[in-house]
Amino acid sequence: MHMSKAPKLASKLTKKCAYLRREFNGLSMDAQKGVRGATEARQALQRKFNSDVIAAHSAVEDTRKKAADFDRAAVCLEHPSAPSIGRVSQLAKAGALLGIGKGHRLVLFKSVAEQARDSADRAEARLDRSADDLAATRLLAEILDELPKHGGDIKSPKLAEKRKQYQAHLAAHRKESK
Repeated sequence: MHMSKAPKLASKLTKKCAYLRREFNGLSMDAQKGVRGATEARQALQRKFNSDVIAAHSAVEDTRKKAADFDRAAVCLEHPSAPSIGRVSQLAKAGALLGIGKGHRLVLFKSVAEQARDSADRAEARLDRSADDLAATRLLAEILDELPKHGGDIKSPKLAEKRKQYQAHLAAHRKESK
């Protein structure tokens, strides 16, 4: 796992929301016109979007775990009796028990932990700033999934609450991005 993975995934995800909404709408219109495979293509795109959201949040969590492991490794270098939590801290503890000098390793572990935390913070901040954009994209996909159940009528009263939420998230995103 690279420390830049979380910010890259968050960046890619947030940059493609508007494109995905446009694609969802286009594929939904194609499905209403009877184009073969349009619904399946939209659903596949929706599944990919959902898995990308999960992957981005998971990458943030993994980066935080990696930071904690490097923090623990620094502690294990200084205090070999301290418990280890991951591979890096286990190696650091083994090195400390074998009497391998801690010198620059201690500074390195602390530096890597700080970089990992910073990376996770940047990715999380980006995802937080784009929460409305992500929610709008998710809601649009849900609305378009339910559209055939309501005879293709986007203004169906049964879809009104989701449409209202979608429009609120979209308006909030546009207001934030100005």
